[in-house]
Amino acid sequence: DAFQVVVIRPTEERHTYQLYQVVNDRGEPLTEGELLKAKSIEVLASNTDYVAKARSIWDDILKDPGSKTDEYLKWCYMSKVGAEKSQDRYYRAFLETYFCLSDDTIITEKIQAQFMKDLTDLHRDLQICRQLDQGIWPYAEDSSSAEAWKKSVLSTLIVGRKHKLCIPVLLSAYVQNIGKKAKTAEKNFFSYLEICETFFVLVKGVFAWREDRLKDRYLAAAKKMRDPKEKFQSRQFKLLLAEIDPDLVEEECLQKLKNLSYATKGDNSLMKHLCILLETYWPCFDKDGNVYTSRVSDGTNLVYKELSLEHIYPESAPEEIADEDMSANKHRLGNLLIYGKKENSDLKNKPYSLKREAYTKSRFATVSAVGDSIKEWTFKEFESRHKDVC
Repeated sequence: DAFQVVVIRPTEERHTYQLYQVVNDRGEPLTEGELLKAKSIEVLASNTDYVAKARSIWDDILKDPGSKTDEYLKWCYMSKVGAEKSQDRYYRAFLETYFCLSDDTIITEKIQAQFMKDLTDLHRDLQICRQLDQGIWPYAEDSSSAEAWKKSVLSTLIVGRKHKLCIPVLLSAYVQNIGKKAKTAEKNFFSYLEICETFFVLVKGVFAWREDRLKDRYLAAAKKMRDPKEKFQSRQFKLLLAEIDPDLVEEECLQKLKNLSYATKGDNSLMKHLCILLETYWPCFDKDGNVYTSRVSDGTNLVYKELSLEHIYPESAPEEIADEDMSANKHRLGNLLIYGKKENSDLKNKPYSLKREAYTKSRFATVSAVGDSIKEWTFKEFESRHKDVC
């Protein structure tokens, strides 16, 4: 006696799916993905093969939590369209802009075939987004030719620094290189990734601007990458991002780097990222600053969450080695090294004379370079190294 059952019999099949988009059995709002699945089955209903394939695709797309699926779908949309939605919901934006369907579109076999192709491409793109979101290199491990340090650049930027804003443009970079030889595809993909990292560090880290300043240019580039007529490459991407601000000049950037300081509270993600960059590219330069190689030494392991920052002059120096000048500069880049968390805990606040032997045996190029070349750590050595690293 507490409830009634109401049976609604639509006069047309499409009304069944429209009803589903409003009413569901959980008492919760339907996600964008669930709405799009219902619409997909409606559009493809007259072709049983298409319906079966579409159901399989949506089963995979919807296997993540609803909010995460919606985020992946949003990135796929932004990557292909080159803009954020203009409607209230991505469901309507997908239909009208991504799938090019309107309410009065007459569903023909040709329309179904194109919809199925677009849905298949969406599935591929979403799987790539799933990998990128976790910082996973989007190329098969067994056939990948990319060095480990290149893959770590991706995980540091997206997982370590949480720069998810670049995912749509990296997705387009992946799509742009489909069909090319694996080595070429990965090389091109990394060239875009490296530029994203450079501008993120400059914009968010060094200049302390909102990273949203990159968004419109990211999306414009994402759309151009997917258009073969544009012949868009990494050089054009760099030029597009470089238009952000005319005041972004070398001297100002250098001064800001020199003034950056490690914070005693917080995760110091910027300083950590800069020291990872130093470690990544340190062997690429000779003593005069000229580039002579394009890779770090074999075996370098730069997993962001496993790394910490090491103070050469101790963060809490014992009284017997305390130095007023060094104490005032201990949190600058010149006094910091990237180090493994477990290894770093053994050094703690030891003086340099006791740390040096461990430095010379370190697996990190920037650390061993200090241990091998510097006999004692004074303010003079700090000034020289600070200038070099900045």
